[in-house]
Amino acid sequence: MQIEVEAKAHVREESAKDVIDFLSAKFGSFSKVSKNDFYFRNSDGEFRIRKENNKFFYNKKQYAIDKNGFESNSEFEKEIDARDAYELKGDLKPFFTKTKVGYIWNTNYNTKDVNIEFLSVNNLGLFLEIELILDSDSDDIDNEKLDAKKWIMQIFKSLHLDKSIENRKYMEM
Repeated sequence: MQIEVEAKAHVREESAKDVIDFLSAKFGSFSKVSKNDFYFRNSDGEFRIRKENNKFFYNKKQYAIDKNGFESNSEFEKEIDARDAYELKGDLKPFFTKTKVGYIWNTNYNTKDVNIEFLSVNNLGLFLEIELILDSDSDDIDNEKLDAKKWIMQIFKSLHLDKSIENRKYMEM
């Protein structure tokens, strides 16, 4: 299982170009991304099925959000085919759906995979999401989480977004 350390911040519409320019200068080229998330509940708890650029993913998380809006989630995710997605959802109806459209920069920090996404989310506006992926088997996981949070915060501060970090899940907004 992997651990994601992530945070998201609101971005004002008038700052969008500056955010994209900064991220492109610092992390290089981006890809366009479109994600449709469907959240379900069954007897085993909550799970998500995501359709992203014509691929499907199954995801199950254990959420942990601190008071500053940083998530440290234990996560299991795997790519599935459309038939598996249909079978997993069965007769269940999603209790929440989310559509995210925007840009993604894939990079790394201290050998850790990093996903940086600038997105329009549902009718909630623009967000910058930064996620570092850590190995849950690391002997120094607590220090790695702290280092990841500091690195993410540096980027938010560089963009003057450190006061715009959101501590709620999208489904709570």
